[in-house]
Amino acid sequence: MNRRKTLKVLSTLPLLSTLGFGKALCIGDIGLSTGTLPEVFVLGDSISIHYGPYLERLLSGWARYSRKQAETINGLKVGANGGNSKLALDYLKLKLADPAFKPDVVLLNFGLHDIKREVPVNQFQVSIQDYRRHLRESIALLFDRNIGVVWVSITPVVDEIHNSRVTAFKRFSADVDTYNAAADQLCASLNVPIVDLFTFTSQLPERPETKYIDNVHYNENTRILQASYIAGYLQCLFGRESL
Repeated sequence: MNRRKTLKVLSTLPLLSTLGFGKALCIGDIGLSTGTLPEVFVLGDSISIHYGPYLERLLSGWARYSRKQAETINGLKVGANGGNSKLALDYLKLKLADPAFKPDVVLLNFGLHDIKREVPVNQFQVSIQDYRRHLRESIALLFDRNIGVVWVSITPVVDEIHNSRVTAFKRFSADVDTYNAAADQLCASLNVPIVDLFTFTSQLPERPETKYIDNVHYNENTRILQASYIAGYLQCLFGRESL
């Protein structure tokens, strides 16, 4: 029988101090399989697709990396992009119907699609109420299967950059703040660890004009740093002393 243990971790991330971001707390309960490398499964939008290869490399040797892929599940074709919170929840329901889907930890990282305001109606793709409900349901489904959950916050939007480069829809920094606050409050109430990728990315010293390669996506250097930040968080969550 594959036993599972629970780690209760409260530690600092040495990686962050080396990057000049001070100390960050890593708090949470994660069930890990004993006798094998823990599996980290990423369910997120294109931001997670971009930092994913670097995260996989950083986890090598002490955790197994996997993520949502383009595949056919029960005759339904799905893509690698997790999309909005409703699509992520629907995907989880499909995957969890398969008993073989049993990662140790799922990283949830979505929201940029939810906050889209379609032009000209100015309506969110997913309302804040539905966003909160979808996230709660996703976490509950994973908890029911004894799978650990880590929430990764929505990354920053710079209004002037985004809305000058895209005309079909708008995104606003204030909406990122609102949706992140809702997710943070929910995750804190459920003792779900939070990787504050928003603050980390915001504090990177590179100018936004060069940090962004389009409306919301980042250059390679930023993706590497984001992956390093997440890996450092998982490092302390899993009780690892070094990467």
